[in-house]
This record gives sequence, C-alpha cells and structure tokens, in this order.
Amino acid sequence: MTACSTGGAALRILSADGCDVHWISREEQPHRFRAQDYFACDYSLIAGTSLSIDFVFCASPIQGEVQSYDDAKACMAAFWQERLSHVKVMPKTDIPRIRDMFLQNVTQCMQMVAQYDGMEGQVVRQGDVGRFLWIWEAVHVLKCLALVGLPEYASIYDTYCSWMTMEGEKRGKLNYRYVGWDNAEGALLMGLAEHLKIVNDREQYLHYRPYMMALLDYIDARRNSDPDGKYPGLYPAGQASDWGEIGYHWTFTDAYVLRSIKSYLQVCEKYGAEETAHVRAIDEDYSARLGKLVSDLYAGHENDEEFILPHIAGLDFEDSWNHCFYTDGAPFLNLVGIAMDPCSRMFEQMEAYYRKNGLFEHNLAGRITNATDFGVYAYGDCYYTGIAEICWIYPWMKRGEWDKADAMTDAMLRYNVTTEYIVSERYCSIDPWYVPWQPNGSGSGRLCMFLLDYFDNKAKA
Repeated sequence: MTACSTGGAALRILSADGCDVHWISREEQPHRFRAQDYFACDYSLIAGTSLSIDFVFCASPIQGEVQSYDDAKACMAAFWQERLSHVKVMPKTDIPRIRDMFLQNVTQCMQMVAQYDGMEGQVVRQGDVGRFLWIWEAVHVLKCLALVGLPEYASIYDTYCSWMTMEGEKRGKLNYRYVGWDNAEGALLMGLAEHLKIVNDREQYLHYRPYMMALLDYIDARRNSDPDGKYPGLYPAGQASDWGEIGYHWTFTDAYVLRSIKSYLQVCEKYGAEETAHVRAIDEDYSARLGKLVSDLYAGHENDEEFILPHIAGLDFEDSWNHCFYTDGAPFLNLVGIAMDPCSRMFEQMEAYYRKNGLFEHNLAGRITNATDFGVYAYGDCYYTGIAEICWIYPWMKRGEWDKADAMTDAMLRYNVTTEYIVSERYCSIDPWYVPWQPNGSGSGRLCMFLLDYFDNKAKA
C-alpha cells in the first residue's frame, strides 16, 4: 500500500450484506483529534448471528477481476519480503521476538508514507486512522529508515522543504496547515542534518544546504525576536506541542532546536561548509543563553533531596505539571543531550523526585497527571508510553545502572507494544483495549532506533 511510488491506496467493497459502509469526512467530523477521512461500517446483530464484509485494499486502483485471498496474501508477503531484504542493520541480539518486533516496525515506518489528493509529494502520516502530520514525528520515521538501509525514503524531505518560505522576512518559516509546534523548523533542520550524517552524500548535502541555511536564519531570528523580553536569546512564549499552553517551553522548544543546530554544525564540519563559523557562533550563543537559564532555575536547589527543573520558564513545576512534562519536560533533556548530565547531582535529584511521587509505577515513566488531556484520561490509570521511558533508559545505560535500564525496557516492550508488535502511545492499566494513536509512525521509528542502541550498548557493557 505505502512503500510504492505514490503512497496511494484503493479500496473496493465486494460484499457487505447487512452492513452500512460509508465515508466519514473531515466535514462530518470537525474535531481535529478524532478520526476522520475513513470508512465506517455500521451494523446491528442479535445474539447468535454474524455477518461478514469482503473488501480489497491495495496500492493502486482495482481494475477487472480481483485476486483470490490466498493469491493476494502471497503477493503482499512477497512485496514486503522484498522491501525488508534491503534492511542492512539489525539489533545485536538473537532473540527472535526482538528481531521480529524490529522488522515489523521497520515495515510499519514504510507503511506510514502517504500521498493525499490535492497534495504534491509524499508525506509521513503519524498514525491511527487520521491524516495528521507532525514534522517532529516524521523525522523519527525517516531517520530510522535511513539507519537500517532504506535512505531513499528521505526524498520525502523535499515535500516539507517545498512548504518553506524562501524569501523575505519569514525566510525559513515552515508553512503547513497541520499541527504546528514552535520547534517545527528545528525538527526539519534536525531531520535533514541527521540524514546527511548517515548517508555521507555530498550531492544530497548541496541539494538541502539552502533549506538548512534558511531554517537556521528563521530559528535565529525567532529566538532573538524579543531582545527586551524575559529570556533574551530564547524563543518567545508560544505553543510547544498539542497540549496548547502558551509559555516559555524551553525544554521542548529551545533545547530541541539547539540540538538541531548542533547536528547541523556537525554536517557543516563534515562537508567543509563555508558557513561553519557562522553556525558555530549561533550554537555557542544559544548554548550560553540556555545554560544561564538552567543555572538560574537551579540556583538554591543544589542541596535539595529531590528537584525537577520546570519545563515552562517563569512557572514553578507544581504550577505546570498538567502539561506532559514526562515527555516534553526536564527528562526530555536526557534524550537531546542538552543541559542535563546523566552523571550529575541534578539528574539524581530528578530521579528522586520521580520515585518519591510514584511516577515510576509499572516501571513506566509517563504517568498522565493531567485529567483534562483531550478529556479521555480522567477515568483510569493511564501512561504516555514510548518517549518517556527512553528519556530515562539512555542515561541509566550511560551510568551503568543496567538493572534500572533493563526493568524499564522490559516494561516498555510489554506495555507499549502489542503481541502483534504494533506500537501505541498509551497504556491504561484498567483497560487493555485503550490503544489510541495506533499504529504510530514515530513510535515505530523510535522503538527501532532504541533497540539498535540498547542492544549495542549491552554488547559493550
């Protein structure tokens, strides 16, 4: 369906007796975080009865006779086996479950490629049955595919680059009608830079160089757009993610954008770019500004038994933990390697805070503390899985605390991945069927990259 040339798909209903099959358009379902643009099958059954729906779903319009199920299944299996034959990198383990899980999620990454009617170029869907696009999420999918030996999918970056303003005051701004985060330009810069570090292709570097330079220009202008504000040299107050609060989201916006600049600097050094000194100067200034903020936030807490940096500057942590701090806040600094040393006293204080407040139950790290999150979490014990855990596992591996790393890895692979190896973003301890945002594009990419790193580190330990 999706690893083909267009990313398109076709559906033909063969029979649906007793079932009303109809299309749910975005006009009928205006709520942007509920499913839309999908086929619904409505039916009623009394006890002891059944009905069946026969349909064909494939990569191109269906003409003439339809293959038998067995023939179609064999054809589809051969298609994906051919695609997976190009995978050159596997986790350093012989455990069949891990290897199967890895290949299933590489396949899932390829299956998130889509091309919508009225849109030029292909994009990466994030998941479930919606058509939502997040640049930050797409980067995880494309980097994963490049790492394992499928770098051709990175041509999708051309679509995202085509959405950029390339002239005028807004040069480098990413214009797209989907979910916009303040770190979107940083995410695209990160994706391009990480890809160029993987492929070692000067021709691709020259192709994407103008876009990376434009993105950096926009980022630098944006972070310096409020010189007399509360935090000069950092992004002004804005929206960091889907949660919607307007504030100085320095962990998920500034720290992540700074990491993208550092990645771009590595690309400049790798390819001998003439703008290397300019990029380095921005990196050093941004690092100093962010370092000062962290020092100010930490001042007076050096001897606390437990402490966690607030993720929204200007607010105490306790006044802002309705936000998803477990994925976007201080633990996220461990993932980007900015402003948090895993071997520091600050990291130990943050871990102590988590343990004191029961935030590591089930050996998961993303316990949802905001009951108003899209209005669906008030009824149970819910966890945002897949990102929060790796924010802790990586530093524990670096510290050599393998008992903690192994326990949380086991929990993540149990609660974040189904028996069919489909990644979700939620786990509810009282409702095993609560699996929104599934399948999950970026979750599949992150899981594959994590499995590569985890078993590589275990082999070296």
